[in-house]
Amino acid sequence: MQPVGPRATILRMSRLEHGIRYVRPVAPLRFPASDPGWEMSESVRHARMCELLYSILRRALPGEAACVGADQFVYFDATNPRRRCAPDVFVRLGVPSWQFRSWKTWKHGAPHLAVEILSPSDTKEKLTLPQKLERYRLIGVREVVAFDVDAAPGKRIRAWDSISGDFVERVVEGERTPCLTLRAFSESFADAELVIGSYEHEGLTAQDRLVTALRVACRGEMLPDRFEGERLQARAEAERARAAELELAEAKATHAKLLAQIEALRSERDRRG
Repeated sequence: MQPVGPRATILRMSRLEHGIRYVRPVAPLRFPASDPGWEMSESVRHARMCELLYSILRRALPGEAACVGADQFVYFDATNPRRRCAPDVFVRLGVPSWQFRSWKTWKHGAPHLAVEILSPSDTKEKLTLPQKLERYRLIGVREVVAFDVDAAPGKRIRAWDSISGDFVERVVEGERTPCLTLRAFSESFADAELVIGSYEHEGLTAQDRLVTALRVACRGEMLPDRFEGERLQARAEAERARAAELELAEAKATHAKLLAQIEALRSERDRRG
């Protein structure tokens, strides 16, 4: 019986293009973008913390120079679809941003930064942190940061670096640690750090506010996400508009004063004339 379906199409293409025949139909490996067995329940708080950091990094890194992912499968073995992980947020520099559903390291390279946001009180994880770290070591991720929102203050941020084949944990002090990936990207991020902050602003619903979150600080200020960036832009535009109005009012006042002086001089001349 002749094979039918997609596998038969692949078989016929091979025969037609190269004159090659196989003893059985080709069975291509599948690297799915989702897996019901992998999906775990997630709290709104955990989702918002992940979305916030993703939005901050997307806004900070131009799309033509970096790719930022969030909770997509990262496959790191072209022969085994089971060898994968799903960072809450990851960054690969030097790759233009594009709409991808999963990431294959043998095609696009290993992420430079992977971030795990842990919320054990309300969000279960498929893998333990040690299991994730071992996969990141195998993948070759240069920088890994884990933020455990439920841990005791002083122990909520942990970080690891890949150095000369070793995967070693950093000493983290003051609940802040350098973001080497951002620092390598641009001199404008020369002092970028991953820090603990909040996300509470007017206009946000109670569900969207976060008392504690992992954020990026640079030059003494928190890098904004899209919402904060729009607020900052609107504020800057309003300040420019007010400055322009003041400048115009001052110009009008100066003009009126000059006209009054000219009129006074004319009156004096006419009186003497």
